[in-house]
Amino acid sequence: MEVTVRKVIELLLIALLLLSNSGGAQEEKVARVVLGPELRHAIFVEASRLSEYAIPEKLPEICLVSHRFIVEETCEGIECSRYAAAAPHKPIYIDETLDLERAEDYSYVLHEVIHVLQFAAKGITDLDSLSCNEILQLEREAYHLQQKYLSKERAFLRVTWMIDRMRCS
Repeated sequence: MEVTVRKVIELLLIALLLLSNSGGAQEEKVARVVLGPELRHAIFVEASRLSEYAIPEKLPEICLVSHRFIVEETCEGIECSRYAAAAPHKPIYIDETLDLERAEDYSYVLHEVIHVLQFAAKGITDLDSLSCNEILQLEREAYHLQQKYLSKERAFLRVTWMIDRMRCS
């Protein structure tokens, strides 16, 4: 499947570009319910084991937000099936409807935490500076590690079906 750089970013990484506008205006729209430090640490440990990336010294908050917030911030207000989003030096936002006791739902958070580990390990501070191929590589790795986790948990969700077909033009 041949796609443009713009399509790749729209389809896969708009979640990563969640908070490209800095400032308090967006922060005010978020009803912050923050995951506790024990659960946050456990998710980072799991992601680090899967990816073999080191856990950064400073961990971002993981905030539960409404699905509407995620739609507004990552899908330009058009209904989408995005459940989580991360960007360098920002909190990780996850849909408050996710049940972290279910492997499938937990895997969405794990995917975003893997991105945070990638950012730290590779020194990524601005996603706009990455090429389409670099973005696709980050996504492929995160999706494949998410799938590895799901397989380990014997969950039937398949998350890698589309990413392997995507190419930069």
